[in-house]
Amino acid sequence: MTNAATSDLYFVQEPVGEMANLAYLVGSHATREALLVDPAWDVASLLARAERDGMRVVGALATHYHQDHVGGSIFGMSIEGLPRLMELQPMPVHVQAREAEGVRRVTGLSASDFALHEGGDEIALGFGCCTRRGTRPARSVSWSKRRSSRRDSSPATRCS
Repeated sequence: MTNAATSDLYFVQEPVGEMANLAYLVGSHATREALLVDPAWDVASLLARAERDGMRVVGALATHYHQDHVGGSIFGMSIEGLPRLMELQPMPVHVQAREAEGVRRVTGLSASDFALHEGGDEIALGFGCCTRRGTRPARSVSWSKRRSSRRDSSPATRCS
């Protein structure tokens, strides 16, 4: 376990929605930048939480295309998510390349809203984005803290 007093990691888990989901804010205390992971159900309160913590949300990360994680209609419910986020605060939506079409279909976002990733890609905050191997390799995202210099200013850089 990391000592919160000395860690650069900003990590917040927020319960959201009627399906007992969790959304996350993950970022760096040093840069004051964070990603919003699976922004659904109450997007404004997730952005407000980051603001209260002094963090700037610079991107969203969609772990997979289910409506309770990215917004859309399911089981007779209309769930706000990525479309609402883009209305409130446009930003890149980081998504595993194999999930992008599903996210586009359920949210109505444009392909140009996405920053596509493969397993091992690194998002500019310095946290690695990897997918677990298995029958649905794109459904699971794991994080690892990396100390690396930014090689460019693009939203994502391929790990070597």
